[in-house]
Amino acid sequence: MIINLDLVDIWREIYPETRRYTWRRKTPSQQSRLDFFLISDLLSTLVTDVGIEAGYRTDHSMITLTLTLGKESRSRLLWKFNNSLLKDNLFVKEINEVIKNVTEEYAAFPYAREQIPHIPKCNMQFVISDQLFLDVLLMKIRTKTISYATMKKRQTEEKEKNLENSIQRLETKTFLTEDENRILEHDKQELIAIREKRMQGVLLRSRARWIAEGEKITKYFCGLEKRNYVSKQMLKLTLSNGEELYETHDIIKEVKRFYERLYSDRNLGNCEILDMVENIPTLTLQEKLLLEGEITLDEASLALKNMKNNKSPGSDGFTVEFFKFFWLQLGAFVVKSLNNSFRKGELSSTQKEGVIICIPKGDKAKDLIKNWRPISLLNVVYKIGSTCIA
Repeated sequence: MIINLDLVDIWREIYPETRRYTWRRKTPSQQSRLDFFLISDLLSTLVTDVGIEAGYRTDHSMITLTLTLGKESRSRLLWKFNNSLLKDNLFVKEINEVIKNVTEEYAAFPYAREQIPHIPKCNMQFVISDQLFLDVLLMKIRTKTISYATMKKRQTEEKEKNLENSIQRLETKTFLTEDENRILEHDKQELIAIREKRMQGVLLRSRARWIAEGEKITKYFCGLEKRNYVSKQMLKLTLSNGEELYETHDIIKEVKRFYERLYSDRNLGNCEILDMVENIPTLTLQEKLLLEGEITLDEASLALKNMKNNKSPGSDGFTVEFFKFFWLQLGAFVVKSLNNSFRKGELSSTQKEGVIICIPKGDKAKDLIKNWRPISLLNVVYKIGSTCIA
């Protein structure tokens, strides 16, 4: 149970070598530590004291556990594209319509509207820059996706509630007709389908190895999903002077200070760069011209194809799976935007943006800032460009 639920015997964690007992018998002489707290490993950093105290009117001692809980303030969460929408034909149709409408809206004036669908996307000219066009297009797609997902969620919740009411009404009847029995069975199957679909999302987000092993969907998986989120939170920090921080704003302030100091300018002493690179081979002019310049649609397509799925997206929320699915419609616009950045000498604001988060280093103590490492979540369009250059 300890292994499956990720629990720890917190008294033994704090006192690994100490021998204490919570129960005694005089005849025959026996003693054992029968009583102890099992807590989630994630809570272990919040434990400030655990003890065994003398009991009375019983042969068991009293065990105590003290936790210090800070006031957690949830930060603003970033939007993330729901890949399951790619299986929804109506959603796909609506996104294709958005791409078509935005393309027509920003196409250069000489184009006749009826000719636009027949113009190769790589040759399309817009009244705004290629950089800005891609940003506007993705913004419109995001707006449509959010409204569509909200509508679908509302419809699903309403359908689920109606099915529950129908099942409840039929099951309270003493006798059911043949038609009512058929309706009852149908409604139950519909309700099961809705809940299994929701549970598949929970399983996917939990990244549980038990999916492949056939573990049944239980309340544990719902907790596991939450646990994966909580495991990336710093609930407590212990400073070098022994001071302990529990409040969210104090922890954020200390993390910011730690990394500002870690990545600040340092005096590395005198060294000549030319002395360090004098033996490094250089490119010929032909090699240089071959490696530099604008990227092609084939290069960008190959870069995207080799990217792994199920990775966290950047600040714009669009996943690798989204771009792979709509690449025929969006690929040329992505390439035009990146090549516009090359000619301009600067990426667009969204392409330059990254989200830095801290993740814990394995099973090391999570209350020490040195046991966390920062990673950057970058947008897929930027990764396509950087992969082509690499």
